[in-house]
Amino acid sequence: MAQHTTESTISLAKAAEALRLTVQRTKGLVLKGLLEAAEHGGRALQINRDSLDRLKSMLDDKNLIAIDDAAKIVGETRSAFEYRWVHTHLVTVIDLGVRRVIRRQCLEEVQRYKRIFITADEAGKLLGSHRSLLPNWERRGLIAPEKVMESKIVGVKLYRRTDFDRLRILKEYSGPSNEYE
Repeated sequence: MAQHTTESTISLAKAAEALRLTVQRTKGLVLKGLLEAAEHGGRALQINRDSLDRLKSMLDDKNLIAIDDAAKIVGETRSAFEYRWVHTHLVTVIDLGVRRVIRRQCLEEVQRYKRIFITADEAGKLLGSHRSLLPNWERRGLIAPEKVMESKIVGVKLYRRTDFDRLRILKEYSGPSNEYE
């Protein structure tokens, strides 16, 4: 029975080595509940090997992508990505203690949204204007948001790209105007 316990646990130092982390950082993963401390009678902290294998498996999972990498892929800063997609609950972040990740399927959904929709901030940048451009067009009845994603702390309006492109072409042909009216 003692041999079974030895095989099913690993020392904190060995777990840290396996994760390529410091002992302190690995201990933090135990405190967060991402690694399971094994029941033991000794003083040295032992880690349940299954929990270590589970965490390593998630860290190596190709279907999970670091949130910083996901933001770069869609051409946004991490903070903009979190504001638009995480805070509005389109994307769920998984905190692995070592890094925050999302599922590739969520990234694909964001990419699909970005192909179909545009935010006011993106539209302003494309036209060398202010982010208030689309809300101003909206007040004038020229465009309407197709989708509004909201949470308790943030709301993001998404406008159909085709509507934006149509208005952008009209704006180019009609010449400059005061968009801040």
